[in-house]
Amino acid sequence: QSFRLVPRPPPLPLTMAQRNKTVIVPKSSDNKCVERFLQIYPYETVNFLARISKINKRNVVQPRLLIIGKFNICTLKLAVLKMPKVKRTSSLLDIEGIEAGLPNDEIKIGFKTFTIHLSSPIRSQIASKILEGIATLLDNEPLHERIRMSLPENFSWSPLSLTRLSPQESFLNRFQALYLQKTGRLPDKELQDWIGQTFNSESKALHLPFHLDRQHYLAIFESLQRDTFFEELCISNCTRVDALDQLSETLSCNTHLTKLMLRKISATQLSAFENLSHELHLRSSILTAQKLQSLVFVGCRFSPIICRNLSEAFKRPNGGLRIKELVVIDAAIPPTDFI
Repeated sequence: QSFRLVPRPPPLPLTMAQRNKTVIVPKSSDNKCVERFLQIYPYETVNFLARISKINKRNVVQPRLLIIGKFNICTLKLAVLKMPKVKRTSSLLDIEGIEAGLPNDEIKIGFKTFTIHLSSPIRSQIASKILEGIATLLDNEPLHERIRMSLPENFSWSPLSLTRLSPQESFLNRFQALYLQKTGRLPDKELQDWIGQTFNSESKALHLPFHLDRQHYLAIFESLQRDTFFEELCISNCTRVDALDQLSETLSCNTHLTKLMLRKISATQLSAFENLSHELHLRSSILTAQKLQSLVFVGCRFSPIICRNLSEAFKRPNGGLRIKELVVIDAAIPPTDFI
């Protein structure tokens, strides 16, 4: 007698109601999600969490736990027996838009590379917590200039309701968040402590250590764009070309720096230095409205292009300089070539 295996018929397609059927998950799973979140991101703190319904591209509803930390926003897959799985994590600084005026309690959070579509009866509270987290990291920066917002008519939130941070807390929060956004880790603790100590000095001068890596330079310069504490910036032995390019953007945004000192910019950075001088030339009208009054170069090697750009950048149409002080020490070209 012979036996013949009969293949199992394929499963019938699920209806939308079956797909959207919510799985009952005990509250203890929330604690597992928080433990998992803090295990992956030990530098984080949990500022807000809520169960939400995530809506995927096929319009299927999936239960998730939303966690808003100090730096990141994260969604985790709820699980009863297994370890909770992180589905999406991104920096709060990557958020580009919040659309909370949708029907059925839906809210969309737009990031640089993706969008999270979810539904929750407390969507207004979720939007408030997101804005609160971003405002805490980016003190002194208007959120409406950074984020596209479409909020319900009854939505009420203002950054004025937040506790005002000290200049040190504001700068370090922004610096940590920007560096974390670029690298996925916090900046060196020694550097953070060193920057923190500068806030206790009376000079209000930020002298950067030698040979920082690229991401440290970029995060510091971006943090200085909205800073209202430091009045003097000193950069020594900068070996990062793109960092010098970022410096011109900082100078056009910062309204409190009065003195900039560049020390020993080597020949390998001449191309970036030419870009910097060219940008200063283009932004000369903006710089006039800012408070930059003193520019000091120590041990820098200048090319004729750099001299011409700097000269044009800081000359007034009727003669004289836009800034009060221009000092060149131990340069390859005499300072008389500037004026």
